[in-house]
Order: sequence, then structure tokens, then C-alpha cells
Amino acid sequence: MHPMRYLLLLVVICLVAPSFSQSEQKCTPKNAAHTCTLDAGSVCNRNGTCRFCVKDSDCLPAYGDQYRCVNHTFDGRKMNNYQCLHKPIWKPSWKDYVAAVLLFLSSSVAGSSGLGGGGLFVPILFLVSDFNAHEAVPLSKAMIFGGAVANFALNIRKRMPGRPNQLLVDYNIAAFMTPSILAGTSLGVTLNVMLPSWIILVLLAITLCITTWRMTTKGVQKMREELAQDKQEKEALISVSEQDFHMYILTSRPSQDSINNPATEERKPLWRLIPYHLVIVLVIIEAFVIVMTLLKGSSERASLVGVKLCSVEFYSIFGALFVGTFSFLAFYAVHTYRAARKKYQDYTMLQDLEPTKGTITWTKGKMAGLSIGSFVGGILAGLVGIGGGMVSSPILLEMGVHPQIVMSTSTFLILFTSSTTSIQYLIFKKLPLDYSAVYAIMTFFSNIVGNLVIDWLIKKYKKTFIVIFIVAGVVGLSALMLSIAGGFTIYDALGSGETPHFKSLCAV
Repeated sequence: MHPMRYLLLLVVICLVAPSFSQSEQKCTPKNAAHTCTLDAGSVCNRNGTCRFCVKDSDCLPAYGDQYRCVNHTFDGRKMNNYQCLHKPIWKPSWKDYVAAVLLFLSSSVAGSSGLGGGGLFVPILFLVSDFNAHEAVPLSKAMIFGGAVANFALNIRKRMPGRPNQLLVDYNIAAFMTPSILAGTSLGVTLNVMLPSWIILVLLAITLCITTWRMTTKGVQKMREELAQDKQEKEALISVSEQDFHMYILTSRPSQDSINNPATEERKPLWRLIPYHLVIVLVIIEAFVIVMTLLKGSSERASLVGVKLCSVEFYSIFGALFVGTFSFLAFYAVHTYRAARKKYQDYTMLQDLEPTKGTITWTKGKMAGLSIGSFVGGILAGLVGIGGGMVSSPILLEMGVHPQIVMSTSTFLILFTSSTTSIQYLIFKKLPLDYSAVYAIMTFFSNIVGNLVIDWLIKKYKKTFIVIFIVAGVVGLSALMLSIAGGFTIYDALGSGETPHFKSLCAV
């Protein structure tokens, strides 16, 4: 079975599972975080019943030493419901310092390679900082956004080697993928609140294991191709005579000056190469998703227009979000396919023209695969906290897109997915503002460091398969760490004798 079908099957399970009702179990002080459904952050009495906390020490058995007993608020109003919440970052512990170092290193490698880094951020926040999965995922999205801003600022000026008027960020690919990704993130954010933590971690670990295998295979294939090409060029250099050496250089190995300043193509300024109409459309789509989320409301924040939870209007607005995003996708798919056919006809008529180097040759099959893959990637981005690049990058590499274009375009896509999901989690009041602000600034600078290192490696060794192996390595390490985190969670759940509790859509 193709890996994409596994992902679709997992999504179906996620949608069906919450419909099964779960009975309330008797709690203990240690398993209150899992078994108490009175409210998030509840603790357990000695008689096995759930209650709100009274002092900080009540939180220690179930939540650890990073949690404090804090009064709950709703729309800015104190509710007199004291809950165990993670402590603020302004009172750092040794765990915060260790996590900061690990997150900086992880972000510098993962974020700069177009992956975002959520697959590394979530287990670090879970295992080191003691955030639960429902807190770690929103926080990872804010961190990914900080890194995406830095990546886009660095990548917006980069151009394809040998093509001075082709940017590495492919805005056509981004415009095609963004609607389905944002629709998927909206569903993923909802599922994140509904599903138990262990399911979130297991789903992410399975996804990353499949992705690691595919990327490793792709990297080995690309490495063999580039090494074989180098071998052929060396043999050709040896075979030519000394008197023909300069002619060989001129005909088969163009100089750096001819690459950077080709006689047939004038180098255009950056502002003329950016398709501003596509960028504006993508901003409008993101604004549409955010506005629909505000109109729908949640259990933590009332609707802007007074829509009641689980009413007909509530479901209508939620459905309209998907109708709007997929309507634009259908319109743009038709436009892109017609433009691709016309361009192909021009290439066949004029032999001196070449298609854009390293990008997608648009066909109906590739469009369908990219749409489905983007939607699934969006669900996983919202559900388990990955940056979206961990799914979009492998898909684009499978379709033959140049690795450097994949890296730059993925960082541009992550800018939209991470900002949308961060705002949605902010609306649902699931995002810790203090940690998210500090960590987003940290990932901004760590991604700058990572970009400089990767650019240096590519220029020094002139091998694009390095990018693919970096992607595979980061994804594989993410899968390992999440498997460990998921194992701890399942062990704790089995040890406490609990059964998973699924929240209703009305509780989101």
C-alpha cells in the first residue's frame, strides 16, 4: 500500500474515533492528568474523584514540578476554577535552559532545510520541558513561524544557478498547495483538541517513519546520479587532448561568468520577478480561514457574531471554510493546467526555449496527488505540530522538483501554515504566549545560522543530495524521539489503567 493511503486511513480513524463514548474512570493522584475529564488541569481527591486544585503542591503528582495552580479565565474573566497550568517562562528552571539549547540546535538544522522542525520540537517540549502534547503542539507552531520568517527573508532573493531570472521560491507551487494545506490545518487543529495525547504522538511517529524511508531512498538515488555524472565528466576531461581542452571547457562546462551573466538573458531586478498577485491571493485565503474560525468560535472564546457551539450555524461556518478553500483550489488548478498546456505547446514550436528548470511539469495526476498530499500534510501540521514541510518536501522531491527549490518553496509554505495554525490555537486559547514569544525569537536567529551553514555546504561540495540527506536525517531523528515520547505516554496510560478519552467537537 502506498504511504499516502496509510495517512488517509489514519485520518479516517481520527475522524471516527471521537464518536465512541468513554466512561469516566476512577482517578488517582498520579493519573489525574489523563483520567479527569472535569476540566483540563484537574487533580484527584483521595476518594478517587476529580476536583480543581487549591495549591501548587496539588499539581506535583500528576503534572510534575513545572506546573502551578492558577485561576482559570474565560474571555478575560476569572472563573474561580483553579487549574494546574505550566509555569511562566519568566521563572526559568534548569529544564528550560536545557530545552532552549536543544531547541536552538534542532531549529538551526530542521528549519533551515525547509522542514519547520516540529517533529523535533514536540518531543523536546514533551520530554524535557514537561509540556503535554496538547500544549507542545501549539507551542511548536509558534516556533516554526519564527523560523519561517527568517527563512523567507533569506530565500526570497535566491535564484536558480544558471537561471538568473528564476527564483528558488516557486510561487506557483505555493499557490496550488496553500488552499488544501490551510483547509487541512483547520481540521488538524480541531482534531488536536479532541484526541488523546498518545494518539497524537503515535500518529506523528508513524508518519515520520514512512517519510524517513522514502527520503533515504530518494537521497541514495540522487547521490548515485550526481556521483555518476562527476565520474563521466572526469573521464571526458582525461580523454580530450590538450589542444582541445579549452574548446571542451567552452562547449560543455560554461564558465561562472556565463552562468551569472548569460548573453541571451538579462538579469531582472527582484521586484519584477515576484508574482505579487499570487502573494496577495494567499494572504486573502489565510485571512478567510482565520475570519471563519473567529466567526465559528470555540469553547474557550465566544463567536464574534454570537454563534452557539454545535448549532446549525456553527457547523455551517465550519463547512463553509472547506468549501471556500477548495473552490479556490479548483479554480487555480484549471488555470494552472491550461497555462501549462499552452507553455508546452510554445516549447514544441520554439526549439530554443526550455521549460523552467527544476520545477513541476503539471499533469492531472500530479495535481491530484499534490492536492491530496497537501491536505493530509495540513491535517498532520495542525494535529501533531509538524511544519508541513515534513510532508510537502518529500512529495515535491518525489515529483522531481530540484532540492534547492523544494527547500525554499517549503519554507514559504510553512510561513502560511504556521501563522494560520498559531492564530487558530491563539483563538482556542491553547497557546502559551510567554513561551511562544521567547522561543519564536530564538528560532528566528537559529534558522539564520542554519541557512548560512547549509549554503556553505552546497557551495563547497556542489552536491544537492546533501539537502535530501539532511531532510531524511532530521525526519528520522524526529521519528525516534517521538517514538520514545509516545512510549512513555502509553506506558503511563497502561500503568494507570486508563482508557482514552475523546472530546466532543463541541468542547473544542
